[in-house]
Amino acid sequence: MTRLAIIVVVLLLGPTLRVSAFAQPHCPQPSPADIRAALLSVYYFSEATPQTLPQAWRPINLPRAARILRCDGSPGNTSRRRRAAAKLVGGIIATQGSSPADSLHRAMLAGAVQDLGVPPDLFIQLQSVPHDTRERAERATQRFFDREKMDDFSKGCCSCLLQCTAGSDGEVSTVYFQSWVGRDLSSMKPLLDPQQWDDKECSKGFFTETSHAGDTCSAASETDPTTNDPMAGTSWKGVLLENFEYKYKTSTKDGTTKLKNFLDIDIKESDPRYLLEYGLCKPLGGTMEDLNGNASPLGLKEDCGYSSATRVSAAVPNETNLTGVKRLEFDVNGLWEINEFGLKMMADTITYEVLCCGSGSETPAEDCGCAEKYCGNGGLPPGAEPALCGHYHP
Repeated sequence: MTRLAIIVVVLLLGPTLRVSAFAQPHCPQPSPADIRAALLSVYYFSEATPQTLPQAWRPINLPRAARILRCDGSPGNTSRRRRAAAKLVGGIIATQGSSPADSLHRAMLAGAVQDLGVPPDLFIQLQSVPHDTRERAERATQRFFDREKMDDFSKGCCSCLLQCTAGSDGEVSTVYFQSWVGRDLSSMKPLLDPQQWDDKECSKGFFTETSHAGDTCSAASETDPTTNDPMAGTSWKGVLLENFEYKYKTSTKDGTTKLKNFLDIDIKESDPRYLLEYGLCKPLGGTMEDLNGNASPLGLKEDCGYSSATRVSAAVPNETNLTGVKRLEFDVNGLWEINEFGLKMMADTITYEVLCCGSGSETPAEDCGCAEKYCGNGGLPPGAEPALCGHYHP
């Protein structure tokens, strides 16, 4: 019996009672912190059998994560459920072996899929679909949602991840991705401007503040007195103050990680391209709480990258390609273990949520023909190095 066949039997005949079709449960709207923690949990558990993580980043359990995503009714909720289900199915396929631990892990992933509200029909149909790799399984899952016209697992807009790799050398973590979206470049430029990273709807509240802080790092101020801030989406060069706050949740407590930094910013806006380059010029400190509520110092040694958005052609204006790179290194050992999952989630979130934010009359999601890619493990391709790395020297 195949792995999927076993999962089907578990789902259909197992003792746990679950509904076979999506129904919004009677539960309150989860907070942005709940939603981010739930997604990170899905990405973590679907990648491999869990390994030891730092105390402060231990993920919440999958049943709780699935319920959070199922209760979510905020903008982008259908896309998040879609991605979560696809990741979990991919994890079932990628978990090899016949040991009790492997079987238990596959059953846990399958249970979370159904806890999301996905009917068992998905697993039945996947048995006849080529799905020998994680990427094929994820793609087949998303095609199932489209074919069955499951609105609760639909895309937010017509966008696709075309290429993605993420990895770490034990210190520095890196992600490289290419995306395509069916909307015009002009409507996306303000979304990509770092002054808008604190937009609560489009950026999901990761930043409590992002603002222009001056023209040079040496003269930058946390309370910039100038009133001539650059217009979002236009060319500008200067320094950005970013206040990053990640409210994480574990199975036993909530906690907060805070970081404040000055970033060098260089934006070149033209037609048909928008290029944002950034690099850490001065960390301003931060804290990280452990599971006991104790806060310890946390800072960055590197945070650099770029986003390059280009209109595909003048003949087809409602198509834009985006290439993104981010490099990240903390001054505390061990956090690279979670960065790989977080950076993969970031690439997907930008592709399927941020690029869709505020979309209107562009290409409808149901008419989107591109095939989503899985964000695999790897480094940067030749020529993709960010230009503003290495600006900060402690």
